[in-house]
Amino acid sequence: MLDLIRGKRLVFVGDSINRDRWESVLCMLMGAVKDPKKVYETHGRKITMEKGNYSFKINYYQEGNQVHPQLDVSIAFRRAPMTWASWVDRHINPRKTESFLSKGGKWNSGGHCKEATQPLNETSSMGYREKNSVVEEIIEHKKTPVTFLNITIFSGFWIDCHPSIYAGKRSSIQDCSHRCVPGVPDTWNEFLQACSVSETQGNSRFLSFAKEAEVFG
Repeated sequence: MLDLIRGKRLVFVGDSINRDRWESVLCMLMGAVKDPKKVYETHGRKITMEKGNYSFKINYYQEGNQVHPQLDVSIAFRRAPMTWASWVDRHINPRKTESFLSKGGKWNSGGHCKEATQPLNETSSMGYREKNSVVEEIIEHKKTPVTFLNITIFSGFWIDCHPSIYAGKRSSIQDCSHRCVPGVPDTWNEFLQACSVSETQGNSRFLSFAKEAEVFG
């Protein structure tokens, strides 16, 4: 990883799920250098979050200057990656920057995960096909090559890797969206690292990962 990003900039764009991945990369770097203190946040802030409350409600959707009091989830799902794709095409030079898009998990299904202590032996991909096809369609019409890392099925097996009620100060609210570090985010970053060292040949790539791709203990 150190050799891969030497003299370069690695940027994670997204919500707190991507912060999990960012923290995972920092842990990987700390494990690779002789002095872990050389890995630090430039403004002196703590690298890991000790506590937090991820329970919230979205009361509206804003698209540019237009506010939607209500918006169908499937429409919102299509518009979000379209906004991302448009930004990438306008601002990213593919000769200097390699772009990756990751998708994984039932982000809007809620659920309970406190009782989960073992991974699943099988999981269903039903419900993912429509969303996957939307993302793939948008990427295929982009000018800028993108590698699509579809980690949905892989992540679905590991229902035991959520913070649940143990995220920071114990709470009755179950966090079944984020993932514990170390764990699944480390594997996501292993996928990212492996894809980064392979040849893209200037074309978009669509990569899916299943449980057999497990690379962490």
